[in-house]
Amino acid sequence: MADSGSPDYVPVAPGYFASRRLVRYAGAWSLWGLGVSAVITGEFSGWNLGLAMGGFGGLLVATLIISVMYMALAFSLAELASAMPFAGGAYAYARSALGPWGGFAAGLAQNVAYILAAAVVIHSMRATCIIAIVLATMALGVLATFWITAIPHFDLRFALDFDAEFGGSSWLPRGVSGVVWAMPFAIWFYLAIEQAGVAAEESKDPPRNIPRGLIWGMVTLIFAALMTLVFNSAAPPGASFLSTAEEPLRLAMNTLLHGTFDPVTLSVMAMIGQIASFHAMIYAFGRSVFATARAGYLPRTLSLAHSTRKTPHVALIAGGTIGYLAAVAIEYAPKDIPAAAILLNMSVFSAVISYVLQMLSYVILRRTYPDMPRPYRSPIGATGAATALGIAIVSLIMMFFIPAIRPGLIGVGVMFVIGLAYFALFARRRLVCSPEEEFAVNLRRTASVPAAGPAGAPVPVAGQ
Repeated sequence: MADSGSPDYVPVAPGYFASRRLVRYAGAWSLWGLGVSAVITGEFSGWNLGLAMGGFGGLLVATLIISVMYMALAFSLAELASAMPFAGGAYAYARSALGPWGGFAAGLAQNVAYILAAAVVIHSMRATCIIAIVLATMALGVLATFWITAIPHFDLRFALDFDAEFGGSSWLPRGVSGVVWAMPFAIWFYLAIEQAGVAAEESKDPPRNIPRGLIWGMVTLIFAALMTLVFNSAAPPGASFLSTAEEPLRLAMNTLLHGTFDPVTLSVMAMIGQIASFHAMIYAFGRSVFATARAGYLPRTLSLAHSTRKTPHVALIAGGTIGYLAAVAIEYAPKDIPAAAILLNMSVFSAVISYVLQMLSYVILRRTYPDMPRPYRSPIGATGAATALGIAIVSLIMMFFIPAIRPGLIGVGVMFVIGLAYFALFARRRLVCSPEEEFAVNLRRTASVPAAGPAGAPVPVAGQ
C-alpha cells in the first residue's frame, strides 16, 4: 500500500470491465419511480412504532426533523452523484473522501441496508424502471384512497389518545424527550430514497436526471408521510391502538372501508406498498453489491453482468440468498421481538451509518477539493450536509437506548465484524482500479497529493 488513498491495484484480464458494464436507460421519472417505490412501504407500516415512543405530537415533530435531514441528504447526494455518476453510491463518495477503508465501510452499510429490505426478483433495467413507476403510482393511489376516506372521520382526539407521563401533555405525552425517542422510527418514512444514486451508471444524463429524481421523490414522500401520519393517527381506531400494530394502514383501512371492499381486495391494496418497495430494493442492492465487487472489495465474480440483459445477475442472486438466510436465521433464533422488526431495525441502523459516512464525505470533499467538477451544486451546501449529519448522529445514538432495537444492532455488528475482517485480511490487497477508484485517485492527483502506485508507477486506468 502506497498510502490510504492509492492502493496497489491488481491487474485484470482484458475485457474485465466490458463484462461488467450496465446500460444507460433511466430518466428523471425512472429515478423518481425507483426512489419512491423503494420508500413507499414505510408509509404503510413501521413508522407507527414511534407513536408509542413520543405520542402523536412527538412523532409529528420527529418526522419534520427527519424530513429536514432527508431533504438535506437528497440535495447533497444529488451533488455527489452528478459529480461521481457511478453505481457504487455511498461507497464511491466515501472512497474519494475517506480512502479505501471508509469506502468499504460505507459500501458495506449500504449493502446490508438494502439486502435486508428486499426479496429475490430479477428484471432488466428497462422493465425495472417501468415497473417502478407503475408500482409507485399504484401505491400512492392506495394512500390517496385512504386519505380521502379518512377525511370524514378525522378527529384529533383519536391522535391524542395517550396517557401523559409526568411533565407531558396530550400532544407530547413523554415531553420533549419523546421527540428524540421517536426520531429513529420517523426514518422509516424515507428510508432508501437515496438509492436513486446507485442508478447513476444507468441514467441517460446523471447531472440532470439524478437531482430531479431525488428532489421530486423527496417532495412526494414528505407530502405522503405527513398525510399518512395525520390521517392514520386521527381516524379510527386511533393512534394508541396503532402504536403496536404490525400493519397500521391496513388496520385503519379495514376499519374505515369495511363493507366497501371485500377483505381480499383490502389485503391486496395494503400489500402494494410492500411489493413496490421490495422490487426497488432488489434493484438497489444488486447495483450496490455489483459496484463494490467490481472494485474488489467483495468477490469479483459478484460484479459480472448478464451477457444480454446487462444486469448484475450474480449480485442479485447472491444478495437475495444472503437476505433470505438472514431472515431464516432470525426467524428461528430465540427472541422476544418479531423477526420482521429485527430485520427492519438492522436495515435502518445500517442505512443511518451510511448516511453519516456520506454526509461526512460531502463535507470533507467540499473543504478539501473545492475545485472538483460539480455539474450540480446543492443550494444548501456544506451547511445542509452538516445538518443532515448531526440529525443522523443523534438518531444513531438513540437507537442504542431503545431495547426493542438492540437485537438488530447486534446483528448489524456481527455483519460488520465479518465484513471488516474480510477486507482487512484479504480484499484490501486485491483491489481493482474501477471507475470509482480511478476517480478517487485522480482527484488526489489533481490536488497535488501523491497518488502513484509502487515506485512511482502510473495508476492503471479503468477499462484498460
